[in-house]
Amino acid sequence: AEYFTDAYKLYEQWGATRKCSELKERYSDYIIENRQFTGSKNFSLTISATTTDMYSGQSLDLQSVVKSSVAISGEIQFESLLSKLMQIMMENAGAEKGVLLLRDGEGLFVEAEHSLGKGEMRTMMHEPLETYTNLPRSVIYFAERTREILVLNCATKDTRFAIDKYVQENAIKSVFCVPILKQGALSGILYLETNLSEGAFTPDRLQTIGLLSSQAAISLDNALLYQSLEEKVRDRTQELAHANDELAEKNKHITESITYSLNIQQAMLPSLDSLKMSFQDHFVLFMPKDIVSGDFFWHTTKNDSTLFAVADCTGHGVPGALMSMIGIN
Repeated sequence: AEYFTDAYKLYEQWGATRKCSELKERYSDYIIENRQFTGSKNFSLTISATTTDMYSGQSLDLQSVVKSSVAISGEIQFESLLSKLMQIMMENAGAEKGVLLLRDGEGLFVEAEHSLGKGEMRTMMHEPLETYTNLPRSVIYFAERTREILVLNCATKDTRFAIDKYVQENAIKSVFCVPILKQGALSGILYLETNLSEGAFTPDRLQTIGLLSSQAAISLDNALLYQSLEEKVRDRTQELAHANDELAEKNKHITESITYSLNIQQAMLPSLDSLKMSFQDHFVLFMPKDIVSGDFFWHTTKNDSTLFAVADCTGHGVPGALMSMIGIN
C-alpha cells in the first residue's frame, strides 16, 4: 500500500490525472489518499558514469529535456543539426567548450567544435581524431573503448589522463565525455569541458545529457541518411545535366548539318527569277516540316515550251531530301 500510494502521489504532483484515475480504479484498496507522501518530492533518473566524485540531491528538469529533445529531433539538415546539437548540449551541461566526433568507417572524425570563449562554431570539419590536437585524445580513446560516460571533476588530478599533453597545457578541470550509442553500436562521442570550476558537471546535468544523447544518435543517423540521399540526388542531377548538355551539343551539330543540306537542296531548285520569265502570275509555297524535304519543284524551257513539275518523293527529312536530289536529276 505504501508504494502504490507514493506512486499515486508522484503522478498527482506531475499532473498525470488519467494515470491517477487508472490507479484508483485498479488499486483502490492499496491507495490511501489522505496519507502523507513519504518519498522525495524531487525524483531523478540515473545513468552509468565513471567519476572521481559525485554529488547528490540534484533533480532532473524534464521540461528542459523534452524541449531540447524536440529541438534536436526537428532538425534534418546535417550541418544545421550539428550546430543546434552543440548549442543545446553545451547549454544543458554548462560547458565552455564542446567537440562532437562521429564514426565514419573504422575511425572517429571531428565534425563540430564550439567554444564560448572564442565565440565561434565550426561544423562539417571531418578531421581525423589522430590529427586533431585541440582535445585530450586519451579521454576520447577511453570513452571509445569502454563506451561509458566519463566524468572528471579535475582532469589534471586524474592519474589516467593527467599526462595527456592537452590536459597539461590547458590545465583542464571539469570534463564530461559521452559516447553516443545507437542500437548498442558507437556512432559518435560528445566531449565537453569547462575550466570555471572543478566538479562543474553535476548529476542532474549528466542525466540530462545522457538522455539527450539517445535522441542525438537517432537524429544524427537520420540527418546522415538524408544527406546521403541529397548527395545521390545531386549526383544524379549532375549526370542528367551532363547528358542533356551532350544531347544539346549533338543536336546542334545535327541541325547544322541538316541546315547545310537545305542550302544544297535550295541550290538545286529552280530560281524564282527563272519562273518570272515563264509565268506572269505565280507563287511558290515550299515549307519543309523537318528543315529539308522530299518534295521539290522543277522547271525548264525548251524551244517554245515551258515544262513545270511539282513532285513528292517517298520519305521526309534527310532521307526524303536525298530522294528529291535523285528526282531532280
